Amino acid sequence: MPLEDESRNGFDLALGPGGRIVEGLFRRALDPRSRRQGHAAVQRYIDSTHLNLGDHNWTWEGWLRLDEPARSGDVIFQLCENLSIGPYPRLRAIGDQTSLSVDSKAKGLLFRCDAVGIEQALNVESKVLRNPSEQWFHFALGYDSLDQALTLWINGKLQQSVRLSAPLKRLRPTGENTLSVGSTVEGKHRWPGLIDEMRVTASRLYEGNFTPPENFAAVTEPIELSIGPQLFVDDHLIAESENVRRTFYQADYPVEKPADWDDYVDQLPNRGDVHMADLGPSAADPAKRFLKYSYAHSYSESEQLGGIYCYYSPSRNGPWIAYDKNPVLRYVWAGMPRAYHSVSDHWPVIYDDRTQQLALIYKTYPLAGQNPVLDWYRDERFNYQNRVISGFRRNQGIAFSKDGLHWSGQQHVLVPDDWDEGETQFQTPKIYRRGDLYLAFVQLLRDDVDRSVASVALATSRDLYHWTRHRKPLLRHADEADRGDKWFHVAGNTELYVDEKRIVLPMRVGGSHKPPRAFYHGFCSVPLDRFASLDSTRDTTARIQTPLVRLPEDAMELRLNAETDVQGEVRVQFLDEHGETIAGFSLEDCEPVQGDHLSRRITWADQSNIDSLAGRNVRIEFLMKRARLFAFYLEPKGGLKPKDYHLAAKAQNAEGLSTDFSTRDLSTTEVRQLLDMPPDDAQEGSARSPSVVRIEHTYPKNLAYPGDPDPIRMSLEGQGPEVTWAIKESIPWLDVEPTEGHGPVEAT
Repeated sequence: MPLEDESRNGFDLALGPGGRIVEGLFRRALDPRSRRQGHAAVQRYIDSTHLNLGDHNWTWEGWLRLDEPARSGDVIFQLCENLSIGPYPRLRAIGDQTSLSVDSKAKGLLFRCDAVGIEQALNVESKVLRNPSEQWFHFALGYDSLDQALTLWINGKLQQSVRLSAPLKRLRPTGENTLSVGSTVEGKHRWPGLIDEMRVTASRLYEGNFTPPENFAAVTEPIELSIGPQLFVDDHLIAESENVRRTFYQADYPVEKPADWDDYVDQLPNRGDVHMADLGPSAADPAKRFLKYSYAHSYSESEQLGGIYCYYSPSRNGPWIAYDKNPVLRYVWAGMPRAYHSVSDHWPVIYDDRTQQLALIYKTYPLAGQNPVLDWYRDERFNYQNRVISGFRRNQGIAFSKDGLHWSGQQHVLVPDDWDEGETQFQTPKIYRRGDLYLAFVQLLRDDVDRSVASVALATSRDLYHWTRHRKPLLRHADEADRGDKWFHVAGNTELYVDEKRIVLPMRVGGSHKPPRAFYHGFCSVPLDRFASLDSTRDTTARIQTPLVRLPEDAMELRLNAETDVQGEVRVQFLDEHGETIAGFSLEDCEPVQGDHLSRRITWADQSNIDSLAGRNVRIEFLMKRARLFAFYLEPKGGLKPKDYHLAAKAQNAEGLSTDFSTRDLSTTEVRQLLDMPPDDAQEGSARSPSVVRIEHTYPKNLAYPGDPDPIRMSLEGQGPEVTWAIKESIPWLDVEPTEGHGPVEAT
């Protein structure tokens, strides 16, 4: 069923050392006021970044708008030092801050640097902070470390420059220092208007009066399009639009298991919720091409044991070798330094062939004082965490790696905010890629409803780092207390199941998050790429124009995923770099699309293909009447089946290694050579082969959340009764023993 239009505000920061912008334009402003869509807990981990302002040259700037007069204490930005005071029970609090806010008389701004005891008032042009208007104004705050000079500009006009009493000092690196924009970390003293496009630069950019830039966007055009689907879930492909609104849709549930589901799953690297990644045939170390991850942590804080453990192999089927410096991401007990962005359970990982890196999105903790505040929690299994964590317990973070062993860039990407109700928390996100768009299916957990319920929401990204959570649930839990489908969790973390008509997601379903849970497996589906649509409003003519894009060299066809009513239609034209219509590809020449089509080929009067435009920079313009547009597709000669649009693993395997390790058994000798293991000259014990062995996971004492799978029974086929064998096993968390046969198995 269609859901109402979502007009969510978005916000981000453009950050870059030496004046280089490394993050780009953000189309929508932040509204930091309470109970409004888009109140973003805009927070960044700042310990090791230029955002932790100290005695170096820097410029902090952005655009502000006031909808009501500014008040004393209203925050523009606030850098906070997190404190963790022990021993047990630990107290967590906010310590020193470096901030810019409205001064006590609401006539100017106040810069604070608690680390050196500075509170510097800065004069602002009369009426700027007292007269609300729809006009934006640019502010810039610059620091010159040589002169110890702090300077403020409004709309490029110098307001005041003062010499500070002491050089600035960075906040102590506690491991959890953070930035909040538009409010304090606790969600108080909110800026009474909008904030847009903040940029922090590790240099002093301005002297005297200047003309502010129009925006901070790095030059991103043309956008390189790829073969396959281009979805309109976000604004990435919208430069101009008229008379358009966006609608989000819910998935259909329950649906039947696809007829070829088992065959499909057998071809994937992951089975169920196993977290495994394939670095592809170009992996720097073929012995570590396949990576598998597990999670554990100790019940005891004193043991400090646990985290994400990595095992590597040259083959999808093993043997799996434990990395000798495990864990690759350490578990940090709640309340300890660095717990704010440390990794906890739920750790799906993908290898993104486009950026040539691994991304791991995981459950993590809130910062001390982080809004909204949760002072108690009903579940006594987590008594310790409840006493040391003041905010909602489950947030989502992300980390990146090139080799799977060394990880960096840990940040929060999904945090509950004031628009969320009750005890909203985030769990079990699963990441996929559809065309050039990254999709995450995130569990929205409400432990305060019934015995705990969970819906599934869609979040999207274009770079794996900046995520937009779309507010309407893709799959909503049942409301009746006695229903068995009140808790949803998307299973797997591999390729999307896509056929010619739909996208299917496997689900783990339960009646509650609390025992007894009675989980079972189910499926939901979305019509092909129909997560959201751009709709023409009423009886108007709607227009959508893309930014300048570069078409792929092998682009042959343009297809639309669209729906119209009986009197509606969609037409498409191509414009050149100057905005002029390209001959032969005009709206007048376009054969209109009418009806309901998941993949309708677009033709023009004298043009049936777009191969003459392949490799060119163009703008694509859509005109709609009484219609909905979901996506468009660029297809090569011969076309693509929808299932082929994003099967990167299939392409990688097609290239293959010199030997295809995934399709045949490996001898012990080959394995030792591949893993560069030293020769073993010791005598190998042997015994007659049993016909069946039992394989079981084991874990060190005091490890919590092992996620133990059921034991596996494996049949062994020998060449004859005299065949002897031995198990060579280097994985500490596997036990292998015979269940029947002629004697013990010797494991070395």
